[in-house]
Amino acid sequence: HLLLCEKSGEPLIAVSQLDAKTAPLVSAIGGKLLHNTLSAICASPSLLARCFLASSSNAPLGMDLAPAVAFCNGANVKAEAASLAEAMDTGIDSIERQLRRDSLALDKLALARATAILALLAGSLPPHGSQTTFTMMMRIARVIVRMVYPDVVDHKGDGPALGWFYRYAQNSDMRQQWMMWWARMPAAIVRRWIAVLHDDALESVERLLSGLTNDRIIAVRLTEGGDSVQWVGSLELLRLLDDANEQLQTYQLDFTKRLTIEVEGADVDVRDSIKSNAFCHPGILKLLDVDKELLRWMDNMRFRFGSAQVQQQVRDRWAEENIFNLFLYPFLLDVDDKMFLMVTEVHNRMAQRYLAAHGRQAELVQSQRMVNIDAYSEQQVRTDVLPEWPLMASSLTDVVRASSPYLVMSVRRSSLVQDVMDTLLGNKAGMARVRFPLKVRFVEGGEDGVDMGGVQKEMFALLMPQLLAPERGLFVYADDHNKRYLWPNAASPHSLADFEAVGALLGMAFTNGILIDSTTAPLAPLLVSQLAFSHRPLNTAKMPLDDLMAFVAASFTELTAGLQLLLDWDESAQGSVEDVFCRAFEISAAGVGTVSLIPNGENVSVTGANRQHYVRRYLEFIAFEHVRAQISAVRRGFMQAADGIIFRTLRPSDLVEWLCNDDYSTIDVDELEQTATYDDEYTKDHVVVKRFWRVVHGLNQDQLRQLLAFVTASDGLPFGGCNSITFVVQRNGPDSDRLPTALTCFGRLLLPAYTTDEKMRQQLVTAISNYSGFGLV
Repeated sequence: HLLLCEKSGEPLIAVSQLDAKTAPLVSAIGGKLLHNTLSAICASPSLLARCFLASSSNAPLGMDLAPAVAFCNGANVKAEAASLAEAMDTGIDSIERQLRRDSLALDKLALARATAILALLAGSLPPHGSQTTFTMMMRIARVIVRMVYPDVVDHKGDGPALGWFYRYAQNSDMRQQWMMWWARMPAAIVRRWIAVLHDDALESVERLLSGLTNDRIIAVRLTEGGDSVQWVGSLELLRLLDDANEQLQTYQLDFTKRLTIEVEGADVDVRDSIKSNAFCHPGILKLLDVDKELLRWMDNMRFRFGSAQVQQQVRDRWAEENIFNLFLYPFLLDVDDKMFLMVTEVHNRMAQRYLAAHGRQAELVQSQRMVNIDAYSEQQVRTDVLPEWPLMASSLTDVVRASSPYLVMSVRRSSLVQDVMDTLLGNKAGMARVRFPLKVRFVEGGEDGVDMGGVQKEMFALLMPQLLAPERGLFVYADDHNKRYLWPNAASPHSLADFEAVGALLGMAFTNGILIDSTTAPLAPLLVSQLAFSHRPLNTAKMPLDDLMAFVAASFTELTAGLQLLLDWDESAQGSVEDVFCRAFEISAAGVGTVSLIPNGENVSVTGANRQHYVRRYLEFIAFEHVRAQISAVRRGFMQAADGIIFRTLRPSDLVEWLCNDDYSTIDVDELEQTATYDDEYTKDHVVVKRFWRVVHGLNQDQLRQLLAFVTASDGLPFGGCNSITFVVQRNGPDSDRLPTALTCFGRLLLPAYTTDEKMRQQLVTAISNYSGFGLV
């Protein structure tokens, strides 16, 4: 493997082929040998391609990755930065020349392997490199994108290039090879690439979407210079990295962990994994006119929901134009961004349904005027005579319902669950209208509240604990003693339609921006994650048992603790597993009786040798098989209410964070004070307002939740924290013995001008601790 060459009369020695044997020696010797080796192999793509060849045909890009990672990481420590950058720059020049030729001297896989070594060297550089390093990494990124999408032909004509939907949504063997390669890369290297790609992606998005834009203007910008990859190279490589990380996390690959490298100051547990939110770029929405871009994207994506004719029309348009939008890359958006976008999308869709309902109502009135009849009035005046238009009279209820712009729920506090379920399941239009704007009326006790958001929050806060209570039979506690999370009841006397209605109610709360937290609806994370559109079943066969145990333990703490006891049992000191536990490969479960975990499982005893297989099958049955029908029903209902363009970008972890995260229950008084607004003589500098906030700062978290519920009808904060709620403090007369009141529908606290802190605290605490119902003031 020695390569002898001559430069300026001096003989140079370099290693021409690096592998598991030669690479450690070159790295250990360092000095001129390392410098010469890097210069020699980087100057020739064919030499680069022969380095670190794997003996296995299944290795990503045919590379022996472990020694390659170790060498590249060591080379960046020992080599001089200037000489390393020069060698890498020479290497990328050579590869770009190869790509520009009509016929490649190397096969595509070999050229990809050469590029991969340069990507490894670049990713091993210090996090804060020079502009030269940044430029070189972006050149490597665009080369990778051209390899991954070989059918992308740079546009040089006058018309629009082939649309993004066809150019970048397609998979290929080369894309899968690169995906596996990135999934195997150490997390530290991937993070460095993400940081660099983020900077370039941000610049591309800002330049593409700045100023007055539409699809045609953006298509022209994308084709300027004849190299469209310069605009989206970083974005597409980020997509590839995100897909690789997603497949690794869901155990879709032949390996389950990344390689690791020694990073100064890094913890081992942190080094070998990357969380999904690492791909997010906080604040990226500030670059956009959000309403405009979202409406443009909704129009472009109609093929997902429209008729076959509409789908074909939109597909043809995609094929003709470079329709680019930030929402093609949802991994850039964090949970708060997605929730904000989803609320915006839902408001737009509800506005469209509202206008369509009014249109149907106008058509009905016009039709009646044209034939000079009013079937309803005719039936009321002549009760003993059938109307001349019986069809219109009999369908009047359906016509009125179809022309209503809302889903109206008239409920009683005394029978809340029954009234809500009757509304959804009692007629055919109930579940069909779960995507309409929701209006709630409490019709018992003289409550006349106008639902501007507060009444529906009150309804959900009262409804969900009653509906999900184990006593009702739909759900049971995942752990008998812990009683933290709820899980569908396989032996439930209720039908699957009831589970579907539960899902629809959760979806309605989700799309109407109503907080449903772990105290209101303590559903198991394992259940919530399966409600996401992007949820894909885990490949548990490839999942290490420890990972499977940890995954299920988040919902079934006591169950996994008992199974762990079985796994940890020391047969030499405590007796054999078969004699002590006396178990067979079967399980007794509610609703299904005794089930064999394997064929003929009732006759197969659990022993020390097969206990791991028993635990795996036990977990798979409880978590994924036992209540599959009930979970599917909840998912159908949730999808019916919540499905939309932005909803489909949510990861399962995003939904878990929404529904199972207790952090949003912590109320920051400073943030609430900054968000609050004032009315009717009150300002932030008013003496009474300052007194009010002094008292509020002295309240504990339980009292703060009571205050929030008193003013907004919800005792928790939605995504976005205090910025996502309306909290107005309004003067309500001079000092008096009257308690504070609230216009909960409008998020207004009516506060008398109390003259002392003591009185302010006494009256406020009394009011927030004793309230119920709605009324008009």
